Amino acid sequence: MVRRKGSLGWLIVMIVSTVVFVSCTSANAVGRMDDNYRVFYEIFIASFYDSDGDGIGDLKGILQKFDYLNSNGKKPSLEIGGIWLMPLMSSPSYHKYDVTDYYQVDPVYGTMDDFVALADRCHQQNVKLIIDLPINHTSDQHPWFQSAVSGDPIYRNYYHFRSDFASGYHQTGPSDYYEGRFTSSMPDLNLDNVQLREEILKICKFWLDAGADGFRLDAVAWFFSGNTAKNVEFLQWLNDELRAYDHDVYLVGEAWSDGQTILDLYQSGIPSLFNFPFSQSTGLLITSVRSGKGAELSASLGRWYEQLPESAIDAPFLTNHDHARSAGALMGDVNLQKMAAAVYLLLPGNPFMYYGEEIGMRGSGRDENKRTALYWSNSDTKGMTKSPQYADDIRPVDAPIDQQLKQRDSLLNAYRSIIAIKNRHSALGRGTFTAVETAYPAICAYTVAYQDKTLMVVHNLANEICEIPAETLELLERFSALKELPSLSKGILKMPPYSTAVLEVVGNR
Repeated sequence: MVRRKGSLGWLIVMIVSTVVFVSCTSANAVGRMDDNYRVFYEIFIASFYDSDGDGIGDLKGILQKFDYLNSNGKKPSLEIGGIWLMPLMSSPSYHKYDVTDYYQVDPVYGTMDDFVALADRCHQQNVKLIIDLPINHTSDQHPWFQSAVSGDPIYRNYYHFRSDFASGYHQTGPSDYYEGRFTSSMPDLNLDNVQLREEILKICKFWLDAGADGFRLDAVAWFFSGNTAKNVEFLQWLNDELRAYDHDVYLVGEAWSDGQTILDLYQSGIPSLFNFPFSQSTGLLITSVRSGKGAELSASLGRWYEQLPESAIDAPFLTNHDHARSAGALMGDVNLQKMAAAVYLLLPGNPFMYYGEEIGMRGSGRDENKRTALYWSNSDTKGMTKSPQYADDIRPVDAPIDQQLKQRDSLLNAYRSIIAIKNRHSALGRGTFTAVETAYPAICAYTVAYQDKTLMVVHNLANEICEIPAETLELLERFSALKELPSLSKGILKMPPYSTAVLEVVGNR
């Protein structure tokens, strides 16, 4: 698709008898897209749900709580279309980004049979399942590295060794140093090595055969220590090889870097890279919602989407497991959290939501604080996990999942409503983005065009009413963080404080 920016000027809205109104209490998702455009839910397995009473979340726990993620409308559910599992392979650490066996589920999380069962359930419900693939480095306890340190020439070439010290290198013997940019316990792999590449392909095919639909690729900007050209070459090779094996495979890369580096990495043909310029507490999504600068946000988004290649599937998010949680960045204000959810979930591409974000979980500082136990209930502790060992800032939520499901105006039900809107309209995921100017600094407005349909999305990020003259539009969906919903009468679109409207440009039919 072609990304472009522009202005539709003043628009007048038409109301017809088929208008569908959706308030923040609507929940059932219908018509989920059957390809790689979906709302994904990121899970730190250890903190999600514990099925066996050892205090550690596991794969069976996710399976037991699957209806919370997606029930096909049978029960109150988020109705997400994809799951991203943080690392699940054998590892000595709590976070498991340092793998010791790429072909096994870590025993604390379960077995390969458990993984296959979860993958089967995902596919029964039309949910994509992607898993974290840390291939920038292994654990220093991995048999490959142990053999390398012992002098095996084959496995020494799996890593980077040198005879003298250099920045990012660690000593393992007299005149023997290895590269480990993140930590000494994570030796970096030599991804130029042909034999290693074949092993990586074998690993990927193993998990695809077991039921994975793709991979979240960890630290792609560090594969060759910031050498973007070589990173592009490797990503292109991996993407081409995996698509030849499974044409529908979905890859999303983590390049925690500047916008230009991310755009350069898209030259590899990889479907998605996380949208870091707009994420985190200092990113444009959260800062714009917090400051009410909607017009600046839509203009910035227009410039971003214009630069993306036609094949790109943008991956917007608020925060993830490495960042202070979004609830804290939004000052604990539930109305701002609801609007932030509306803004990023309705953007084109694949939005990724972090577990617990939908109930306002908080956490900052050390990484363990950002990966604490999900609060299912205050009265029923069955399945409640223990937070990571060194977490020192564990903050209970104002209301856990079971309470928020019953509260019409809860943050959780707001997330459910917004995801339902996203799932109903293919253009919201796949459409070509065009920024729209209005007279209000607080209004973030844009259109998304897909096939023969053009939708307009309007967010009011201010605590005041905005009335917008417009034409040739039909109101389809509406959402409000407060009680009053957007309305349309006599050619005027009335946007109450902290509200969202989705409209169709009927002249484009």
